[in-house]
Order: sequence, then C-alpha cells, then structure tokens
Amino acid sequence: TTTIRMIAENFDLPGYYILNEYNFKKRWNAYVMKARFGKTIVIKRAGDLEDVFLITPVIEALKEKYSDSVILLMTKTPESVKGCHDIDGYVGYNNPIPCDILFDLDFSYEKDFRNHIVDIFSEIANVRTKKKSGTLYIEKNDVEYVDNLLKDISFPVTLDFSDSPDGKRWKRQNYVELGKKIKQAGFNIVTVGKSSEQTSDYLDADLSLINVLSYQQTALTIAKSKIFIGTDGLLAHFAQSTRTPSIILYGCTLPEFVSDTSLPSLFPIISPVACKGCRHRYAAGTIIACPRNFACMEVIKPDDVFEAFKEITTRLNIAP
Repeated sequence: TTTIRMIAENFDLPGYYILNEYNFKKRWNAYVMKARFGKTIVIKRAGDLEDVFLITPVIEALKEKYSDSVILLMTKTPESVKGCHDIDGYVGYNNPIPCDILFDLDFSYEKDFRNHIVDIFSEIANVRTKKKSGTLYIEKNDVEYVDNLLKDISFPVTLDFSDSPDGKRWKRQNYVELGKKIKQAGFNIVTVGKSSEQTSDYLDADLSLINVLSYQQTALTIAKSKIFIGTDGLLAHFAQSTRTPSIILYGCTLPEFVSDTSLPSLFPIISPVACKGCRHRYAAGTIIACPRNFACMEVIKPDDVFEAFKEITTRLNIAP
C-alpha cells in the first residue's frame, strides 16, 4: 500500500502528524474551544497587574468586533482579571499556540508614555474603547464573604498597604500617621493589600485584611468603603472601576496618562515637585531612574492627605 511504501522509503510520517495537528488547530481552534467559527485571537501582555487589568476595556471592544471569535490572554499576571467572561482562556506566557491574530502589547506603552495607556492598547488592537477604567468581575461567594467580614464595620475608610515600586511608594509610616488621624475623626480603618513589609509603629486598624484577601475580594472591600486612599496601582484602578471615592497619590506617574480622570469619584493628589510624572518622559525602559531618590512621594505629607480627606468628606457629605 501507499503507506507501507512511504514508511519503507523513510517518509517522515510522525512529522506530518505534527504538521497536520497544527493545521487542524489553526483552522478549528475556536470551534474546539468554544464551538465558534471565528478567529483565534491572542492578546499578550506580561504585566504588571494594573496594566493587565487595564486591558479589560480593550477585550470588551474586541469581543464586540469579533463576536464569533475566541479571545485568549497570554500573561504572567492573570489574577488581576480573574473571572472576566470575555476572556475565553489563558495561555502560558511565551507558550506557542496557533492563532489568527496576535496583539502584542508588551512594551507598547513603554514606547511612548505621553499617551494614555488604554489609548495605546486600543490603537494596537485597532478598536475604540468605551472607557479608560478596567472592569471588575466578581463571584457571588466573594460578595458573601466580604459582606460577612464588614458587617460590623461602619463608615469604613480603606488604606492601601500594598508593596509599590519606587516612584509610587508612600512610606508605611505615612499611612500609619494618616490612619490615626482618620480614626480620631470617627471613621473606621480597614487596611488591605499584599505586602512583605513590617512596621514598628502599629496602626490599630479596625479590620486588617493585609495578605488575607484575593484581588477580587479586595476590590469588593474597596467598593464597600466610604473612601479609598492609596497610590497609583492595581487597587487604585479597582476603586475607579467600582466608582468608590478615592484619594490617589501620584509621583512618577500622572493621572491623565494612567487613570480615568473623567470620574467624579477620583480625587488625585499630585506631587508638587517640578519633575513629577517622570515616567512619561522616557521610552525604551520599564524602570524609573531618579537622581532625587524619589522625592516626589516624600514631599506628600500625611497632613496634606488628611486635609484633602476632610475636604472631600465634607463635599460628599460623608460623616460617621
């Protein structure tokens, strides 16, 4: 037979099996995965957590544009978009997979920081997004869990104790001092975030949830707060997505490039230093090189934030 003759002639049958498997997957991946007849689309962005979270408005626009396609996310940090029903699957970072379209967002924003990160992502994906804040996806059991945690906490103010990179980091001691002032004003303090840092000056928080919650549970905790206070990062974006009144401190970044400044719930405190927003002046790199040892965050004092807190609570008629 033909097959026997091909084997006798050292025909590379195993190699053709591999090739045929690839061709089958490339043609039918969308159908095998989700019974769809469209394209297989891969969106690639390694990190950070907040950057991956800000892909969600782009994914929503892609889902509308390619409604019969499968959308896969290739990232090192999928936990920030857990539960997103517009993502059909996840791909291990740099793992090969047959696809029809690849939107490579790695270093896309880093090429020019002078545009909003969501606009950069949208331009590469060739879609128009409806917003510049991420979308939070939650599960019922998380809602019940957080409701139970906060059932005895009235007028909670949530402080972000997450580890942050240089240029965004506000000293833990500053949070402790600020938290004490807020407690004296009659509010309850809830601390959240993932952190490896310890502090000798202990803040007697009414509820400490540091290193306790998942990211989605943390977002729900923020959503149930009267006010959230933190720096530019994932939890700040959670506050924006849930429309929670939030005081966000900015040093090396500026809100017009990384946040949804159209939201009336966002109250930015921007460092007064002349060199603020240095992140948006450089390209071809992902780190911040600061000759002033990140003075931008040092000059934002707890008293400044507390004065803003008092002004905002008065304006929004929030009182314990």
